[in-house]
Amino acid sequence: ADCPGTGTCTVMMDADKSVTATFTQMYSLTVTKDGLGTGTVTSTPTGIDCGATCSASYSMGTSITLTAIPMAGSVLSGWSDAGCPGTGTCMVTMDRDKGITATFTAFVTLSGTATYTRYPVGDKGINYAAPSEKPIRGAVVELQDLSGTVLATGHTTATGGYSFSAVPVNSTVRVVVKAAMGSPTSPHVKVVDNTRNRALYAVHLDVVTK
Repeated sequence: ADCPGTGTCTVMMDADKSVTATFTQMYSLTVTKDGLGTGTVTSTPTGIDCGATCSASYSMGTSITLTAIPMAGSVLSGWSDAGCPGTGTCMVTMDRDKGITATFTAFVTLSGTATYTRYPVGDKGINYAAPSEKPIRGAVVELQDLSGTVLATGHTTATGGYSFSAVPVNSTVRVVVKAAMGSPTSPHVKVVDNTRNRALYAVHLDVVTK
């Protein structure tokens, strides 16, 4: 009771006395941030605020909870520790020196306008000298990776516009605009030829790297 805390211990010898010094094994926890995104990692109990402080020491057996806080335009994509699956908090028990990497992924917004080129038809046929761009309204728009897996879906606006948020930086994707009537999963499209059998059709598919 005469020596609280972990500083020096001063003992007044006015009787026989016994003093025990207890030593605790300390281990270091180091957090590293990776990826093109940005964010901070904090710990409970306190010690890590990375940001600026990315390493701290804890006594053996201490359970540490790491929390990642992505900045705007980023998301936590995972932890390096096999005991921390997913993108939630990471629980670490200090039984040795440990290092954990938090990977942040940056995202951008991909937007554009879906249009088609219209050539007027007169008595002399198609007038290729007077093309005009028209918006594709209400069409299904898919964001796909290069294998064709659909990452997100949407619809064009009244002006043909579309937008996809949270597209990973440096990823290569396709934007596919579908002229679909009825169910988007089983579209049925009817094309009516009013050009006296002189119609020309073309489909264009964009591959975009963001």
